[in-house]
Amino acid sequence: MLSNKIVLEPLEVRRLLSSGVVTSGPGGMFATASTALTADIVAPRRVFVIGNSMTDGLNYAGFPQLLAREGGSVSFGRQTGSGYTIAQNYDLDPTTIGTSGVDPARPSTTNPWGNYSTAFNYGWDALTVQPADQRLLDDVPAIPIGTPAGQNIANVPMTQAFLEAFAPSNSAGQMFVYSRTTRRTDVNQDMSPTGLSFDYSTEWRRDYVDTGASANLAFFSRSYVQQLMPLVRGAQDANPTTAAMQNVRLIPVGEAYYNIDQALKSGKFAGTGVSSIKDFYLDQSHPSSDLGAYVIALSFYSSITGIDPRGVAPTAAYLSTTRIKNATVQQVLQDAVYDAITSTHYAGWTTPLTTAPPPPPPPTTGTIEVRTFSDLNRDGAQQSGENGIGGLTVYLDVDNDGVKDSGERSTVTASDGIAVFSNVAIGTYKPRVTAPPIGYSATTQPTSLTIIAGSTISRVLGFYKAPSTVPAGTSTITGAVVNDSNHDGKWSTGEKAVAGRTVWIDLDNDGTKDSNEPSAVTNTSGRYTFSKLAAGTYRIRQVVPTGWVATLPVKNLSLSATVATGATRANVNFFAYASK
Repeated sequence: MLSNKIVLEPLEVRRLLSSGVVTSGPGGMFATASTALTADIVAPRRVFVIGNSMTDGLNYAGFPQLLAREGGSVSFGRQTGSGYTIAQNYDLDPTTIGTSGVDPARPSTTNPWGNYSTAFNYGWDALTVQPADQRLLDDVPAIPIGTPAGQNIANVPMTQAFLEAFAPSNSAGQMFVYSRTTRRTDVNQDMSPTGLSFDYSTEWRRDYVDTGASANLAFFSRSYVQQLMPLVRGAQDANPTTAAMQNVRLIPVGEAYYNIDQALKSGKFAGTGVSSIKDFYLDQSHPSSDLGAYVIALSFYSSITGIDPRGVAPTAAYLSTTRIKNATVQQVLQDAVYDAITSTHYAGWTTPLTTAPPPPPPPTTGTIEVRTFSDLNRDGAQQSGENGIGGLTVYLDVDNDGVKDSGERSTVTASDGIAVFSNVAIGTYKPRVTAPPIGYSATTQPTSLTIIAGSTISRVLGFYKAPSTVPAGTSTITGAVVNDSNHDGKWSTGEKAVAGRTVWIDLDNDGTKDSNEPSAVTNTSGRYTFSKLAAGTYRIRQVVPTGWVATLPVKNLSLSATVATGATRANVNFFAYASK
């Protein structure tokens, strides 16, 4: 018999966690019936948010006002960057990062906390992070932006990285994962029409498939959240320090929008001026400043504090239009947030509280995706205009001997240059091609990768096809070969250019002067000229005579010279000195 106990929904449990009136037993969490549930419990008031422009949709004037509605001191900090992944926030990519906040002790300071590396030292009740368009367990971008090359920027390991950074000074704090809304399908990012219709509920219910030929990367869907949260909790529990902290929880904004869409379809907004889920969007993905911003802020507020969102009216910062001032609209939105928070095991997705989902069986294989491409600028990274190379045989070199052995899996790249190996057993492999395309040389070196079960790992293999001759044009490159008597790689006072030295355009950039590669000999003034060139970038090298040492460039490397149509690129100078 549980006649003396009241089963609490997650929202009420969150309010009582710090009060000592909650007990835990085999049946779950309970509060004794003799305890007054209306006691004045001060909810967390020190909140730090990390994310991108979707997190900025909170409205940083209005959200602290919500946090302050129960009274008490409010400290608030934020770190965001436009379009930032969790990894870019963690690595503190400085290009567009923004920080601000509220500190009651320093009311006139607009940025009292700085970025997370400083702010975490102050101690916080709650930290929120926002996943972006990254896979669950393994995601190594071909062209990293603001993150080190080869870094795994997937959402689960990066969320755990922030939790480990948060733990030392905030062991009693709680991390929250912000589950954002799905993007509109009827418009592009620039708001030009796509010709498609948009149904939020359909998009939110799309299945997310992380790997394999059937991959469907519906990042902003209920399915993605359902897979993300158990993995985040598992990563937390695998680390003794973070395992001792409160479980990571969810801020279910995407689910709240689903509830709103269902309310629209059932007519609950009739006569209010709110007629479409698009009313909650500013553009393809960002929230409108009234309806959308209020729903996001209310979801954050109630998830973090544990305060029932029903009856929590929008503060002045959100009351910019007539439609948000409507009492019926406010009530329906508050109910939508309440249902999103209280109907779920992780406080965020629709699994009944009495039937928490069993963890999925652990995967035993992963996927390798190899991208081959024509590396026009020879920088080892695939960029716009550098197309894939189809028809290449790619194999997984298990023993790393550079030879395709019997039993080593292979496949042929499709027309887009991509080869996919599915159901690859856990282990270490080095993807290679059996032979470069005719006339091409490799610009990337094959690197080993280790399969992580259930993940997809990508690698790029670039190839450059050198022209057989320099294309004709109207551009000119000039320079000199200088006797660098003081060995500093600069043309210093008293140093003279040397006549009779050979320089050449290394078309295939292999360091060897081939018969088809144009060369020039410095004149009596020690200068050389390449004329009638097409516009472009050229690799130029000097022939260093026996007994001489190159100082610029060193080790017989090349100088890169870029020239525009009809222009002259001057002073492409080489330096060397006599060693005897």
